[in-house]
Amino acid sequence: MNKKTMFSTLVLLASLAGGAQASTTALPDPRIAERLACLQRPAAKPDFPARHKYDGRRGMLRVKLRFEPNRAKPKIEVLYALADASMQELAFDYLEAYRLPCLQEGDPPIEAVQEMEFSPNSDPEPMPLVVGDAADPCVVMPREGPDYRPVMSSSRIQHVIAHARFDTAEAPEVRFLYSTGDSRAEQAVKEYLVRYRMPCRKAGDPPFEFEQSFHLDPGNATGRHVLTRTELGLREFLGMVKNVDKLTADFDLNTMACPFKLAVNLRQPLLPNAVSEIGRPDPNRLAFLRWLSQLPMNWRDPRQENELFNSRINLTIPCGVVRLNPPPSPQGVSS
Repeated sequence: MNKKTMFSTLVLLASLAGGAQASTTALPDPRIAERLACLQRPAAKPDFPARHKYDGRRGMLRVKLRFEPNRAKPKIEVLYALADASMQELAFDYLEAYRLPCLQEGDPPIEAVQEMEFSPNSDPEPMPLVVGDAADPCVVMPREGPDYRPVMSSSRIQHVIAHARFDTAEAPEVRFLYSTGDSRAEQAVKEYLVRYRMPCRKAGDPPFEFEQSFHLDPGNATGRHVLTRTELGLREFLGMVKNVDKLTADFDLNTMACPFKLAVNLRQPLLPNAVSEIGRPDPNRLAFLRWLSQLPMNWRDPRQENELFNSRINLTIPCGVVRLNPPPSPQGVSS
């Protein structure tokens, strides 16, 4: 059975009790930092899986590496995993080649945290190695995707957006926010999500919630629509919008800490687009983000609309002004 599952987007909704929270980070032992300075990594980074280049799949992996004297490769403990099996295999092959040659007999083991992000726009990039424990969240997903077994005659992609809530470290509660999936698809997604765990959770921690979107393809059709470009400027994006000549807008981007980048998951006209900021957020952008969430794409046909539902693009927003058919300024106010 040919199975394809794409995790289009993940939105983490950490529920913080009692308003703002402060955190304290312990400074690393300088002797450990000195030993990590001799770390040897493979010269070549792993390649992003070619078969996922245009399906929008992304991933994130955080692991704890434990280096011990007289042991060549590090021990690897998964702390956070939102990456499919193919991405994790690439990451593990790469990380197992790490070496710490200056660690001598009698030295204590050294632990450090390594993160890797997977994006169709670039090969996986290891983040700087960090000494000490990783911060929450510590969501760990199964290595294998949902066990989706479609009806043989089905060729239509199905979409399921689920909400999961952790109140303990064990299985989360799951409900569906949106679904075009049949009962098989929904059951596969639910059985998959209840296998997620949060091993770092402690008694008394506030609830942790997230949304995850599933793009379930039976795999028996050819010529699927894909976005061959996922990095766009604002002008290019507006050129893809339906009835752009009838839109009304008046935004001064110069007041929004421009330039900046946004991630947009295309859900219109079925749902509002999911728009999030990349990098430091700014409350001055909220009205602009809300406006972008209401813009439907100019899809040519229902099949394209379905197959590209929830596709993600990254928008580069320049400085300047967005002024489209603005309403006339009021001439006066009568009392």
